[in-house]
Amino acid sequence: MGETPGVERKLLGVFSERGTRIALYHLAAEASLPLEDNAIYFVDSGRGAVDDTFCDRYDTIYLEPDEGAVFTAAADTVLLQLGLPRFD
Repeated sequence: MGETPGVERKLLGVFSERGTRIALYHLAAEASLPLEDNAIYFVDSGRGAVDDTFCDRYDTIYLEPDEGAVFTAAADTVLLQLGLPRFD
């Protein structure tokens, strides 16, 4: 993933050949992050929106395989990404 202004990523681990992964994202206010498909995101702090749907602290975002979305932070935000294994 290329660098996105206002976004910092810390990869915590990739597990198995299926690509299960865990990462933390810190977004500055008004920064946007294209979300990876086949993943669950947990809003640990802050708030923002996925496309036009508001997300607050402790909300979750689920993207199915081949589904795309963009998270835009309304305040400094921390997202935890749980990348699900791929079976294709």
